[in-house]
Amino acid sequence: MAQLAGLPDGYDADREIQRRGSPERIVTWNDAVRLQPQPSAVVGNGGLDICDAESKMKATIHRIRIWALDPPTRLLFLPGASGNTEIWRPVAERLRHGAERIHQGWPGFGGERLDSRVQGFDDLLQLVLERLDRPTAVIAQSMGGVLALQAALAAPHRITHLVLAVTSGGLPMVEHGAEDWREAFAAAHLQLPDWFAASNVDLSDQLPALTIPTLLLWGDADPISPVEVGKRLASRLPGAHLVILSGGTHDLAMERAQEIAPLIDRHLST
Repeated sequence: MAQLAGLPDGYDADREIQRRGSPERIVTWNDAVRLQPQPSAVVGNGGLDICDAESKMKATIHRIRIWALDPPTRLLFLPGASGNTEIWRPVAERLRHGAERIHQGWPGFGGERLDSRVQGFDDLLQLVLERLDRPTAVIAQSMGGVLALQAALAAPHRITHLVLAVTSGGLPMVEHGAEDWREAFAAAHLQLPDWFAASNVDLSDQLPALTIPTLLLWGDADPISPVEVGKRLASRLPGAHLVILSGGTHDLAMERAQEIAPLIDRHLST
């Protein structure tokens, strides 16, 4: 059994596991841990035990990082379908958190140049996953929130926190009374790639598996993503907390940055 030190002396791992979720939520296997499939692992006082990893898995272990015990060192901001990377800047400028800020754009959306390698939403998701090479909090608006949740489902141990604003969250929107905006939006933005309007992601059944601490930010004056969507996401995501801002619209992040920034700072400190 391999033993890796690295947790502080006197660290109560059992209590941390109860607070954050299962041991698997605590442990991050880097790609430098070459295991197929991954072995079982348990966090305990003084380090990480890899249960019979070498004998059971014949694994070559180069290094292991424990990310979820650490605060985020990167804040990854994702825009919506407009691709407007300015949407989160008023919030980012007001945040006290000291992590690096990255404002991700979408090739072919907004002012971003087309990229022949991006041919669908799976390629946009890959752009997000490539940014998760350190403890990262993902802060996303609208369409970006769907990609944030897909990234969290694909690589839950790479994300410390989620902040989702006025997103569908991969829920079927019609049943929540949402306005169908995509056709008019595409007509007004002719540069959008053809595959944009064809996407139909339903994450409803997968969301309860996510235990990442999640802050949901909604406005009660948004016909594109009504409050009922936020309430539904809050009921499906075990680690979610919903905040509703009176009079908030789909441009919540830009319009209410002064109110939102302290909420995010508080969330990132938990």
